[in-house]
Amino acid sequence: MNFYNELAEKFVLASILSPLDDSKKVYEKIKNLVKPEDFYLLKNRLIFQAISDLYDKNENINLVSVYQRLLDKKELDKVEESYLKELAELLPTTGQVIHYAKVVRELSIVRKIVSLLNDAILKIQISEIEEIKEYLKDFINDLKNLVECLENENKDYKKTEFDKIFDKIEIFFAKALNNPSTNFEKFVNSIFQSLENKKKYTKRKEIKKS
Repeated sequence: MNFYNELAEKFVLASILSPLDDSKKVYEKIKNLVKPEDFYLLKNRLIFQAISDLYDKNENINLVSVYQRLLDKKELDKVEESYLKELAELLPTTGQVIHYAKVVRELSIVRKIVSLLNDAILKIQISEIEEIKEYLKDFINDLKNLVECLENENKDYKKTEFDKIFDKIEIFFAKALNNPSTNFEKFVNSIFQSLENKKKYTKRKEIKKS
């Protein structure tokens, strides 16, 4: 399951690099909504970081300055000049940049939830019963914190739906304490499927290029 939207990531960057708008003003609309680490693809993460660096230095943000920043940081080989040109030619509707950024941020949180669940699979497989008991409390708290972030980002994620997931997790852990051979991986895959179903809102809100 791939919890990312390549088009949304590209449109965030392309909106900022568009020659038709003030790049700094476009960036300011989203600088508190999304961070470099929210981008799934490395090249997009590096480009957004370069843009952030230029903004912090109060330098112009455009194709040339981003290119130079990546060159100075010896990261250009991980991005490719042709990709920068592709972004500059996309010309998305910059008025929708907040929407694009929210999609990137929401899917970043979903990936963290998936990572937490994957870590839980490993923990269950290698830990003793007493360690699992200690782990359960932190695991549930971390998961709830991530889901709270997700709910704050998008109201399509209803708290009651995730409460059901928490109940399932707690019930499963209770069984696992009595029977360590319980198939946690199968259980977590069912949680992944729940997240996958909730991810479909990004498909319903198709991003259209102007």
